[in-house]
Amino acid sequence: MDVGAEYSEYTGDLTRTIPISGKFSQRQREIYSYVLEAQQRVMEICRPGVMISDLDTEARLFVERMGYGQYFYPRISHSLGLEVHDPWFRQATLVPGMIITVEPGIYIPEENLGVRIEDDVLVTEYGCNMLSASLPRTINDIELLMQGKMGKTIHQKLKKIQEKWQDRR
Repeated sequence: MDVGAEYSEYTGDLTRTIPISGKFSQRQREIYSYVLEAQQRVMEICRPGVMISDLDTEARLFVERMGYGQYFYPRISHSLGLEVHDPWFRQATLVPGMIITVEPGIYIPEENLGVRIEDDVLVTEYGCNMLSASLPRTINDIELLMQGKMGKTIHQKLKKIQEKWQDRR
C-alpha cells in the first residue's frame, strides 16, 4: 500500500507491503527481511553531511550482498515538502530540517513478488528521526495488523481490500 497524505500543504508518503492472506509466506518473509534490513542500515547512516547518493549506495550494496541487486528498487529516497516528490539534486547533502523518504524495495517480476517499505524521516542535528515510527514495520507487526490485533478500524479496511482481491481470483 502506497499512501500519501497532506497536512497544512505539506506532504507525507508511506508504503507498506502486506500479505493479502494475513501471513507472509516463507519466501515473502525472506525478501521482506532483506528490505527491512536495508532500510535499517540506511537509517543508521542518515545524518547531516551524508550525501543522498550514499544512502542509496548503502542499501544497494546490502541488497547485492544478499543476491538481489538486479531487483533493487531504482532509488532509495526522495524529498518531501510541498510536493510528494519535491525537486532536489541526487548529489545533495543532508542537512538538519530536511524531510526525506527511506524506501528500499526488491521487485522480482518472474515470481510476481515485490516488497517495499517506505517511511518519512526528518534529518536532525545528530542523525534522523523516523516520523512514521509508530506504524507497523516488522513482519510480526504487519501480521498482527492483518489479523486484526492492532486496531479494528484498520483491520476492517484491510479486510475489504482482501475480499476484493479474493473476488478477483
